[in-house]
Amino acid sequence: MGKSKSSRVQPLEKNLRLRIAKGFAFVCIVLFPLWQGSFFPRQFLLMIVLLLIAFVLFGKSLPVSKEAAFLFGITVLYGASLLILSENRNVGLIEMLRTLVFPLALLFFYKFNSAKAEKAIFISLMIIAVLGLLAFFSIIHIPGGVIESSNRLQSVIQYANTTALLMLIGILYSVQSYKTDKKIGKLICLLIFAAAFFLTGSRTALVIGLTVCSLYAMIISGRRGKMIVAGSLILLICAIVCLNIFTDIRMFRISIFEATLVERLVTFQDAIRIVRGYPVLGIGAGNWQHWQFLHQSVPYEVKYIHNYYLQLLLDGGVLAPLLFLAAMLPAVIKGIRIKSIHAFILIAVMLQAFLDFDLIFSAVAAITMFSLSRLTTPGKTLNIGKLRFFAIVPLLAVLALWCFQFYS
Repeated sequence: MGKSKSSRVQPLEKNLRLRIAKGFAFVCIVLFPLWQGSFFPRQFLLMIVLLLIAFVLFGKSLPVSKEAAFLFGITVLYGASLLILSENRNVGLIEMLRTLVFPLALLFFYKFNSAKAEKAIFISLMIIAVLGLLAFFSIIHIPGGVIESSNRLQSVIQYANTTALLMLIGILYSVQSYKTDKKIGKLICLLIFAAAFFLTGSRTALVIGLTVCSLYAMIISGRRGKMIVAGSLILLICAIVCLNIFTDIRMFRISIFEATLVERLVTFQDAIRIVRGYPVLGIGAGNWQHWQFLHQSVPYEVKYIHNYYLQLLLDGGVLAPLLFLAAMLPAVIKGIRIKSIHAFILIAVMLQAFLDFDLIFSAVAAITMFSLSRLTTPGKTLNIGKLRFFAIVPLLAVLALWCFQFYS
């Protein structure tokens, strides 16, 4: 006897929902890197809205992991500091919601983890590179995308290091792909990413890129390959030193006495002095933007400390950076053992976090969580059924806040 009509419809409905979910994942990944350098709330709030919609529509079963719990713990700490210490509750609320991107994106990638999602990330990075190069040479400019300013390829808020980090991730993906299939197209992609990376003029990303790429090459190479990598690295360092001495190319003007580095070290020193009296919950989410004027040793104004770990310490107390490292470090160690490119992407992001705040950007956070999802597995899956519709309440609240931010 043939199958009933209802039994035939159910697989079709399931397949349709799966296609919608994959399409949704593609849109989420491709859309946000175009605004990768903006720390304005409307971008990451919209990402949270879209992630919550995904869980409402497709979240009958919810994968859970200790990494997601650690990252959600940061949100809890921010919430506590917001309620107890924050002087500007609106700013504090925004900073607390920003941390939700981590656990939500991680759980999202657990559920929709596929080669298509990785392909979508690669495409989105290529879009940034191509549109950035077109903008740099004044051929075309996409509002909200990367631009040319001061002869550098930069994000919409003139923050080149974030663009450089994403181009470095694109380089790592390209190297891995070319190593796998040796296709000329992947080599062309590598050259495009490298050109965009160079045009950012980011010295921080250059040092981190050389470190990560050398580490990756050393680990995947045999004994003879390791000697070649070491020799090539020495030659590269000598070339950079010569370029530093004999040219005015910004990317190669590396110095410990650089004004931007000195300013960052001063802000680090001031922040550490401020937070000493508030080790448990920090000074309160969002308070740094006001407290820096009260406690700074020299005049400056920075929206965020250029050290993501120190920013976590300021906003959420000593446990916040520890929870972040507890989520990331075991995955990195595992990834190095299995020689996964995702481990080296995480290393690049975590190294950059010592001198920048790229992880507050929704695109960097999402790509980081994708790599983390590829190196970790959820411990159990919770069948929540209709309970997922409770997410509609915070969804409406965040959507209202997003609309307010967009039209304010």
